[in-house]
Amino acid sequence: MAITSPSIDALLHGVPLGLTGSFFFGPESSSQQGSFFAQDTLHLSKRLDLLLGLRWEIAPPNIVSINADNYYPFIGYWRGIGTSPVEFDYSNFSHAPSWPMRWNQIAPRIGLAYRLKSPDLVFRAGAGLFYDTQIGSIIDNENPLTAWQYSPTSPNPQPPSGITSSPPPTLFLPRVWEWRTSVEREIHKASLFSLSYFGSAGRRLLRNEATQDPLAGVLQTLAFTSDGISNYEALLAQYRGNLSPRLFILASYTWSHSIDNGSSDTTPELVGQGINRASDIGSSSFDVRHLFTTSLEYKLPSEAFTPRLQKFLGGWQFSSTLVARTGFPFDVTTVDRSVGLGFDNTGRASLVPGQPIWIANSAAPGGRELNPAAFMAPVAGMNGTLGRNGLTGNGLFQIDASVRRQFRLFEGLSMETSISAFNTLNHPTFANPVNYLGSALFGQSTSTANLMLGSGSPTTGLTPLFQSGGPRTIELGLRFTF
Repeated sequence: MAITSPSIDALLHGVPLGLTGSFFFGPESSSQQGSFFAQDTLHLSKRLDLLLGLRWEIAPPNIVSINADNYYPFIGYWRGIGTSPVEFDYSNFSHAPSWPMRWNQIAPRIGLAYRLKSPDLVFRAGAGLFYDTQIGSIIDNENPLTAWQYSPTSPNPQPPSGITSSPPPTLFLPRVWEWRTSVEREIHKASLFSLSYFGSAGRRLLRNEATQDPLAGVLQTLAFTSDGISNYEALLAQYRGNLSPRLFILASYTWSHSIDNGSSDTTPELVGQGINRASDIGSSSFDVRHLFTTSLEYKLPSEAFTPRLQKFLGGWQFSSTLVARTGFPFDVTTVDRSVGLGFDNTGRASLVPGQPIWIANSAAPGGRELNPAAFMAPVAGMNGTLGRNGLTGNGLFQIDASVRRQFRLFEGLSMETSISAFNTLNHPTFANPVNYLGSALFGQSTSTANLMLGSGSPTTGLTPLFQSGGPRTIELGLRFTF
């Protein structure tokens, strides 16, 4: 069951809430899938290897078994305790399969590796087509709540006469073309430098789309489509190897750019009503333009200490990791999405010409905040001039370190003890700022970066304790091996 409201103001002014509920025992939908795969590696010469592969994906239409007597859906307006919602007719709801049988889902792959004698370089290249066969989620199109009801903004809403569900859209297996090239060279013994370029193009990706009655404010349909797209490019430079017999280092820098027209599988995107899908194309919500990481490990030499000190100081290993990246992109909106209102692609604000987007503020977390004068609300029902994910939030800088040693006790029993410090310098890293124009805290960050991926509960993402960007955390470890 879900209770919805178009805005905080509507809630405070007593506008009736939209109520959605469902009690059902079906339909039952099942799907089958299979694939054939063949691959061979050809050694054309001592310096040239060629890999050829072909995969054939078979996904028969899903089978829907339904008993209409098992449905008890209702959608309507809630006017307070003791009242019942207005019911709608779902007798015409379509239970057709979500996709037809297709025999042309063939995915070729090719790769090669060539070694140059002078200079000593290894060149690698590869490309291929990949289908995403995890199609279970798209069966959601058979859910009886394909059509939903949101309460209009009118203070005395009148429910529409009824909603007739349309057949779900025809879906495709999501497919992605990927390609990669790299050049590797051995700097000296046990050390390697590589430069790589990687790209991908996703088409027919799953996208959760909704249509809405522009006058009544009624969310008419909510279903998956195959209208999602994505593009990704990355350039990676990496060095790894031993600088000395006891010192190992891994350092890498990545420039990348990810673009799509929707980064979430669950948040709905509004379509129709003059909304062009092309206007939703922008940086992915997880896009990180620059990323630098380096890790090193050093083992203390036992011979550097006297025999008595070797028992205490010899054999200790020190390791450390440094991560520095630019921030994640975000929008400035006129809708408070943090409380579940609105769509992922609507409510973007307009930029005010001549105004700086960021202003310095020593009292604000991170020393800066968004300038409220740089944004304004657009015409009602329209997106502003600010593109999707057009702003970049705060970056991250963090150093982790650990010390560990293994002690042999007796026979086959050993003990490893360690101490680790995450965010060793306790460097503050803040999350993206509050992006809702109507908030009293607009423009300021109200949490650290480790909370950006949720609070750790089943419905709010990853546990902050294990994410980068939080306060310094100390961990003591003790492990026995036998």
